[in-house]
Amino acid sequence: SIFKGAAPSSGNKLPVDLWISATSGVYTHNPADVTMFPCSTKIEYDSPTPDYPDPIGENKIKYNRDDSWAYCVGFYPQGKWSVIETIATAEIDGKTDLMFAPQISGKWTMPFEEQTYSHLLTWLKVCICATDTEAVSAWGDIADISVITDNDYPIYSSVTADLGTGETEYSGDSHPLHFFANNVALETVIKETGSVLCSPSSKYRLKVRTLSGKEKTILINLKDLAGNEINSNVDAAGKMFIITLYFNPFDVIEGVCTLNSWNNEDEELELE
Repeated sequence: SIFKGAAPSSGNKLPVDLWISATSGVYTHNPADVTMFPCSTKIEYDSPTPDYPDPIGENKIKYNRDDSWAYCVGFYPQGKWSVIETIATAEIDGKTDLMFAPQISGKWTMPFEEQTYSHLLTWLKVCICATDTEAVSAWGDIADISVITDNDYPIYSSVTADLGTGETEYSGDSHPLHFFANNVALETVIKETGSVLCSPSSKYRLKVRTLSGKEKTILINLKDLAGNEINSNVDAAGKMFIITLYFNPFDVIEGVCTLNSWNNEDEELELE
C-alpha cells in the first residue's frame, strides 16, 4: 500500500516496525532485563502525537533507570524489511511503498523525539493519449507498458539502509516493472493506465507493446516543478511523476512528464 499525506491520522494510520537497541547502529531481537531491548516491535501511529510501541509479550519497553542511551529505527510497511544487525533490506516489487526512519536516540531524562519517515522510492503514473484518430488506427490497443532497466538508467530490485549512518543504497538487477496487465484501448482522450514504484532515477526507459505486436522504447526525462530536468537520482526519491505518452500516426511516441504532490504538504513525515 502507498501512504499518502504529511502525517498520520485516525483515518490514515501508519503501521510501522520499530527496532530498539542499547547499541548505536546495531539492532537485534533479544529482549532482556526490565528494558526489554534490544528488540523488534510495532507501533501504529494514528496522529502526530506521542505514542507507545507494542509491548513484548506482557512487558512494556522501558528506558534504563541508569539513564543510559537507547536507540531506535523504523520501517514501513510492517513485515517487509529484514534487519541483520547493522543493515536493513527490502525488496522493490513495484507496488509497495518503502519508508525508513533513521536512527534517533533517547534516555530516561531525555526521551525520544519525533521519528522522520521518508519515502525511498519514486512513484510513476502513466497516461496514454492518441493525437488523432489516425494514431488510434495505426497503434491499436496497448497491451503493456513497463519500466525496463539498462546500463545507462538502471532500476534496482532492492534497497538497503545503514542503521548507523542512515544512508540508503539501491542494488540488484530488476525485472521489468509493469504498469498494468490488462489491455487498454488507445483513444484521443488522456487515460491513466496505472502506476509503479521504482528505485529513484533522473530518467526512466519505458517499453510500450501493442496488441498488434508493435514495440517502442521511450526515454523519459523527469522534470521538477519549474520544468527543469532532474539530474540527480536523489532528487527523484519521494516524489510522484505523471508521464503522459502521446501516440502519433507515424510510429512516434512523445513523452511528457509533470511532477505532482505525493503527500498533501511535505515529502517527509514528522512523527512523535
